[in-house]
Amino acid sequence: MNRPSLLIFISTLFSVVLLNGCASTVNVAPRLSEQSNVNQQEGILLARVVNATSYKLPFNQLFIAPKEVNASKEVKTVLAYAEDRPVGGASVFAVSLKPGEYSISSVRSFIFRGEFYFSRGTGSDPEFGTFKVEAGKVTDLGTMVYYPKPLDDRYTDILVRVPETAQGTILENYFPNLAEQHQDVLTWDADERDEQRFLMYASIAQNPIDFTDIIAAPDGSIYMLSKLGVILRYDTNNGFETLAVDTDLSLSSFAQNQSGDRLVGGHEGALFYQPANGEWHAIQIPAKASVHHVGFYQENQFDVVYSEEEQVVVARFDKQNLSQPQTINQYNYVDEWANAEPQEVPKNRAASSSKRKPRRIDSVWLSDAGAQKRINVSSYIDGQWSAFESGKIETYSYNPDTWKMGPADEETQMDVILDAGAMTLGIEQAGFWSWSGTPTYYVRASDNDQWQKLDPRVRYCKDGSEIRGGVQCFEGRKPTKPQSDRFSFLSSPWFWDAQNGLAIVSFSDYSFWSGQRSTETKILITDNGGQNWKVSELTLPKEYCTTIIGQVKSRILLSCDGATTDFYESTDHGQSWQHIRQQQAF
Repeated sequence: MNRPSLLIFISTLFSVVLLNGCASTVNVAPRLSEQSNVNQQEGILLARVVNATSYKLPFNQLFIAPKEVNASKEVKTVLAYAEDRPVGGASVFAVSLKPGEYSISSVRSFIFRGEFYFSRGTGSDPEFGTFKVEAGKVTDLGTMVYYPKPLDDRYTDILVRVPETAQGTILENYFPNLAEQHQDVLTWDADERDEQRFLMYASIAQNPIDFTDIIAAPDGSIYMLSKLGVILRYDTNNGFETLAVDTDLSLSSFAQNQSGDRLVGGHEGALFYQPANGEWHAIQIPAKASVHHVGFYQENQFDVVYSEEEQVVVARFDKQNLSQPQTINQYNYVDEWANAEPQEVPKNRAASSSKRKPRRIDSVWLSDAGAQKRINVSSYIDGQWSAFESGKIETYSYNPDTWKMGPADEETQMDVILDAGAMTLGIEQAGFWSWSGTPTYYVRASDNDQWQKLDPRVRYCKDGSEIRGGVQCFEGRKPTKPQSDRFSFLSSPWFWDAQNGLAIVSFSDYSFWSGQRSTETKILITDNGGQNWKVSELTLPKEYCTTIIGQVKSRILLSCDGATTDFYESTDHGQSWQHIRQQQAF
């Protein structure tokens, strides 16, 4: 038994025991990706599940109930596994199934990591719907959305199916060779509830609780991208505006130019252009492509960086002819970049391309290292994608006019750079030999300034007196070492000038005797650029609202990211909070 099959077997055993108390109550449906030919006596079942939560692990199990499952012990629930790698928070299920009448029982995320497993899921309601599978035909269930509906200070997990999304596109996009052989597409049995389903879906889309990215536009407004085609726009004068793109795909990259033209890209071929004061237009790119970057180039052109399977493409579009982009560079792991300087191979990776084996692209992102523009490519060996570990990362410098690649400077640079109000935050991830295993944080006021390390501890004297010079306590005239408590940042700190700022942090305490760990959330303040921190008396409007939107500089914009779609803002450095966007009741 090979490793993937063994993991599926163990996962099936554990998940079924958890759900039913018995490991013999399900049949596992074979995935299309594991079959060279589909049994002509069976049908094909397709479904797409969107994870609209802040839970980062993919939903990889779909439980399917035959009509007579409760009438006979011989009839068993069917377990379908998703394709190996989720795309933009969406999991694709494609299996062969015996003919019959079925319903969806539940959807679940069940992931192993070493000796531990992570599990989350929800069942469908009795009115979710039924469908038929017929031999030699395709049954496309379209898109289903997994969403945690907030209720006071708790939430209820719900599963909603999206009407009019079952059109056979999953088969066309993921299994084109089978699409030519299966022209008859079935879907859900008709009922009278599609209007209610669409209203529920629209409410979910308009109340995102998790954002894929947050971008500051040239006019100072902030755009927050979600997984269901909705964009929240915020500016300090007008508050929030909801923008909708006609898609249920996950959006992950955005750009706006000085004229007000907009671009947005995402996963599963999502790419849209909107001229100033105009409508959104879909731009055709490969259906399985993931867009990692969009940006305007000069007045009438824009650049798009996307990946598909083993390839990265840099394409330049003309606004007057969106159907014929120019490919100005492309990458695969074996050959690297097509348009590159002669000595583009980094010194620490001088192996010849003949020894490099094909790898699939996981993610691509752009970064700045001083004046140098960088592009980073993460890849993995086919069949070895991990929900917990990043792939192999290669970094190159590039010319933003030509996208010609060169070697990246070898000096140490920040792994992540974020806005933090009036300051810029740099994050250096922990290396293999790190003692603490935690990132190191730095700030600077401008690109010309040196990075200053933030202290991840609150330091204090036993008697409550001030620490002199930031480093010493005194007992009489005798200097003593201050005590300290380490904390973790819950979001980017926020500075209103180069010296003064605050941070929302978590203190953790572990009891050796009880084995219990407790955490406490506090707001810290600093008056010396994060070199020292003090615990303040400031409080949060809600204990679960802890994410500061660092791109806003004139006030604190606070998100309840991961819990609700509520936002608060403070114009007096956290002394008071105004509730400026509220989760809709639905």
